[in-house]
Amino acid sequence: MAPRLPLLAAAAWLGTTPAMAQALSCQAVFGDRTVTVEFARRSGEVSQLLYGQVVGVSNDAVTLLEGCLQRELESRPDPEVCRQAFVRLQKAASSLADLEAALQRLLSVHRLDRTQALYDDALARILKDMPVPPARVRRDGHRFGPAAADPSAGPSAPRGLSEVLEFQKADVVLVQRSFDNAVEAFRSSLPAAEHGGLAVSVYSGRSPLLSRILEATEQLETYRRFHFDACRATVAAVEQVYPSGLQWLEEPTTERPGPP
Repeated sequence: MAPRLPLLAAAAWLGTTPAMAQALSCQAVFGDRTVTVEFARRSGEVSQLLYGQVVGVSNDAVTLLEGCLQRELESRPDPEVCRQAFVRLQKAASSLADLEAALQRLLSVHRLDRTQALYDDALARILKDMPVPPARVRRDGHRFGPAAADPSAGPSAPRGLSEVLEFQKADVVLVQRSFDNAVEAFRSSLPAAEHGGLAVSVYSGRSPLLSRILEATEQLETYRRFHFDACRATVAAVEQVYPSGLQWLEEPTTERPGPP
């Protein structure tokens, strides 16, 4: 039996369980507490999509693709595994479109009311004082370091909640473009996979599939990290100003605002 090759090991550590998603959601304090509640709900939906769908499904696709190539290396090709990998990759790409739509809904909630000034000041200070500003996805498809390290080298770091959300929405479009490129590269490689020739196609350089997959997963990890770091800053801002704007949390639960 041939040794298992860690062909896509760079993507293997992307997984995060859906149960973690709510803890990784952005939070904010608005003047209207019903907006605060709705913002938290919509932000949770964003995190569920990112961690439970996009990241999880892309991991599945990577694992299946590696399994497909491994079987060919062992002279026991299984085109069905390759087809399953392609379907999961398509699902990850479509989930990114759902994520963009969810971010737009979150932005719409954000525009319903102003965040509290104390929260705004705290968040701006936290973002400014971060030792390493959140890294962002680059348009050229390469991994990009700290957003503020060299302003001429790439996108800027967020300075407040509006930019956190706008940047998340803008950057997810870049990630989706990379996944669409990976899907098209895989689609063109399916005929070779049907005849047990995918490994020859990708290792010979005839197909750009592996480079497209690695670029997409690398961009997704950069995006996931930006989402995590930026949302962590928003949670820290809420903690700094508490109980301002959240006094109702100390009230009996029957008096708290419910979902609209």
